[in-house]
Order: sequence, then structure tokens, then C-alpha cells
Amino acid sequence: VMPKVVVICDSANTPAGLPDGLGNYDCQVRCVLHDNANDVTLTQHRAKAAAMVGALADVTAMAAQFTSNGDAALYDVTVQSEDQGLDEQTGAWATVLRLSVVCVLAP
Repeated sequence: VMPKVVVICDSANTPAGLPDGLGNYDCQVRCVLHDNANDVTLTQHRAKAAAMVGALADVTAMAAQFTSNGDAALYDVTVQSEDQGLDEQTGAWATVLRLSVVCVLAP
């Protein structure tokens, strides 16, 4: 069902300069927003994408989500890239947002 957002962690590695085994991770995350092109204009899709970017780039709000269950602490979110286009196969507007997320998992 569209609209939908798919979030994928493509990789999770120990940040440079930190030893392995301490629970610190630099994660490369991909967020993909899909909207049915028959129901939503490109302008509407871009407004949703801007809201998604704004929410994911708000480190304070994102950190609160990480710590609400005590599972992890979030230190930084950096937007790496953003791509938009029409997926000809599905007939959907698609925005792909790539992020670097630095976090530490609770012991």
C-alpha cells in the first residue's frame, strides 16, 4: 500500500578510531519513500520527502526515539545523499535518502 517508507541498514561498522566490541556503530542507512504516481503529484511527493528528511535529520528527536526503550544511544545523523525519480516498473514516485547514523548499543 502506498505511500510507504522502507528503511534498510546496508551496513554497520565500528567507527574509525574506536576498538571493536564496545557497541559503537557507524551505520549506513537507506530510507526509500514510495507514492503512487496516479494518486499523488510530484509536488506532493516532494513535500512528503522533505518532511521525511527533516524528521530523520533532527538528531534530538531521533535520539529520543533510540533511548525511549533503552536499546541504544544515537550520537549523529548525517544525510549523505537524496535521489528522486519515477519508478517506471511500479508507477511510483520514489525518493531514496542515504544516511550515516552513529550509535552505541546498550550493553
